[in-house]
Formats: sequence, structure tokens, C-alpha cells
Amino acid sequence: MDRSNLVEIKKGQTGTGLLIEHDGVINPIEIKKTSNPSSALTKVFSVLDKSSTPRSTGAVICMNPKLDAIDRQNYVVPIWCI
Repeated sequence: MDRSNLVEIKKGQTGTGLLIEHDGVINPIEIKKTSNPSSALTKVFSVLDKSSTPRSTGAVICMNPKLDAIDRQNYVVPIWCI
């Protein structure tokens, strides 16, 4: 059985950041109130590239009405998809 670890990395007035670790990789997630997230929100994910655990696909969970890609490694995920 796969075991996943969920760690809250920050919580503030502008949103919450999470890390999900599973199968030897880390998926970074930002939770924002915006409906139009920019690629700047995922720039903090690059900090994880220095980790010994590889980083996988990231996501920004937000109020955007549709599932979309920010770039090759990061997605916009509407809150209604969860």
C-alpha cells in the first residue's frame, strides 16, 4: 500500500502551501483565493530542486473555473475539482 505524507509548509494571509510526498517524490501545492493565478506563484517550488527528494508536478488550487496548465510542470486546479 502506498503511503503519502502531507505537510503544511506555510499559512498566511495570501494563501497556504503544502507538500505531498509519495513514491519518493514531492508534489508542491499552493492554495490561493485568486481566479487568475500567475506563474510567479510557482517560482517558490524551485527551492525544492535543492532537496534530495525529487520534485514532481506542482499545482495551484484556486477559484479558476477550469483545469489548466501554468507551465510544463505546474497546473491550475479549480477548487471544485477536489
